[in-house]
Amino acid sequence: MTAGGWAVTGLAFAAGICGQVLVQGPTGRDKDLPWIEGWMQEDLPSWGRGPLGHANQVRASRRLHAAPSSMAFRLSAGGVKEAAADALWLTVLPRLGRSWVEPERKGAWIEAVTTAMTDANPRALTPVIYAAYFLEGIERRHPAIERVLERAMEAREKAPFEEPRRANAASWQLPEVLGMNLYMFGTPEEKKRAVLWLREAAAMPTCPDLVIDFIAAFRAREGSPLEGWELWIHRAFQAENPEFRRAYLEEADRARLAALRRWASAAEARRTPPAWPSTVDEVLAEAPEPERLTWDSLPRRRAAVAEGVLLHPDTRDIEIPSLTARLEKEGLEDLRLLLRHFELTNGRKAASLADLDSFSHRPVAPPPRHGTRWGLNPATGEPEVVPDLADPRSRR
Repeated sequence: MTAGGWAVTGLAFAAGICGQVLVQGPTGRDKDLPWIEGWMQEDLPSWGRGPLGHANQVRASRRLHAAPSSMAFRLSAGGVKEAAADALWLTVLPRLGRSWVEPERKGAWIEAVTTAMTDANPRALTPVIYAAYFLEGIERRHPAIERVLERAMEAREKAPFEEPRRANAASWQLPEVLGMNLYMFGTPEEKKRAVLWLREAAAMPTCPDLVIDFIAAFRAREGSPLEGWELWIHRAFQAENPEFRRAYLEEADRARLAALRRWASAAEARRTPPAWPSTVDEVLAEAPEPERLTWDSLPRRRAAVAEGVLLHPDTRDIEIPSLTARLEKEGLEDLRLLLRHFELTNGRKAASLADLDSFSHRPVAPPPRHGTRWGLNPATGEPEVVPDLADPRSRR
């Protein structure tokens, strides 16, 4: 075991002994427990009632603000900086939730301790994120929040015979926490910076899809409906796994198709009488002005948005054939699994897709093309896509 391991073990052992003494009382016998409970209920609360008790509370709270400088902490830790940072975090945790006489001093103390931990162990994410949340509890836009998170994002570590590198370069949590704080509590100018931080988080392969959906939703409200499309494409080009890359490109096409359908509906409403647009140019003309200005300087972006798009005025639909093929394939595979499950459960094949309603299952999305629905081929018993003139999506 390393010296750091012995230090942490000793700390845990000491904490265990202290906990045992506090529970068992001065004599270490269980029969003294009622005496301790009475003492804590009757005598202990009276300590803070008088002026002297209040002064003791103030002095005790100020002592909690004592924190070593980063340099002094690393020098004292020697070669076990990471273990020392973990031990410091264990001592900090119980104090974070205590009442503080001067909240601004609590914020300074949290920043000082977090800085020392980050410099000693740059890969420690949880203490930094916890510190940001506690600082947010003191003041929603506490200036230390940004300093603490940015320090952790820029923290560097150096392995033997290697160049220093950013320890948390692949961590999406730090920019996401900072971006959300700026977005929820910041000024309009700070919210613009929030988008940049959230984009950085969403571009990382391990970031949850929910972050991309969130950015895409509020950016669409601000007039940038293709934000989700850009983020999914960026993630697809970063993905090394070909299956992941195909899935990300599919999500990008979904986001692009949703924007194109909104623009096509807007173009239809402009006509008298209303009529579905017949060309892609008519659809793209309904894009927000900032997006259209971008196309003037980046014509390839416009070409990418319009790539492979087909219009179907008879069904009021717009289609990306490659996406349609993938979605229909996924839907048919889901239905095949459900039909096999029905056959194994009931001992017979389903006569129609309505038989699948007899047991609970995950709903299957309708076919992507308007004017179509899922059907069951009576000859083969396999699911298929069939015309549906009653499809409400094909009617205005």
